[in-house]
Amino acid sequence: MKIFNAAFGFLDNLRKRRRRRDLWSALHAELDRNLELCHVFQQRGVLDKFYLDAWRQIKDQLASPEGEFIADQLRRVEIYNELMEEIRLFEKNYSADVANKTLANAKELHRKKEAAWEKFESIPLALRAVREVDRNLSK
Repeated sequence: MKIFNAAFGFLDNLRKRRRRRDLWSALHAELDRNLELCHVFQQRGVLDKFYLDAWRQIKDQLASPEGEFIADQLRRVEIYNELMEEIRLFEKNYSADVANKTLANAKELHRKKEAAWEKFESIPLALRAVREVDRNLSK
């Protein structure tokens, strides 16, 4: 029975390490994809949300100082995504009915988009910093 428990424990630890490695690999790929999106957004002059699926899966495992740094930087991206969702809903409401197409609503939409561009400016730096820490951790 002890041999069975030891073997099972070993396999369980191996599975957990493999799962953690896969999550970090997914985070790394997601960071690269988001950095590519940054360039596309800048070139096209159009903003959209970033991918955060891998980060949502791994954020509970970030207990080290490097992990806290990664979490802080990626929270910026999450806040930006929330703002983009708010803009998308406001824009949908604005476009849905002629009664909503007022000067006040147009100014509000313009203000929200400017705020999104301001928040966007820090995103590429944050993503590059996280990618660098991620690479150092995976060595």
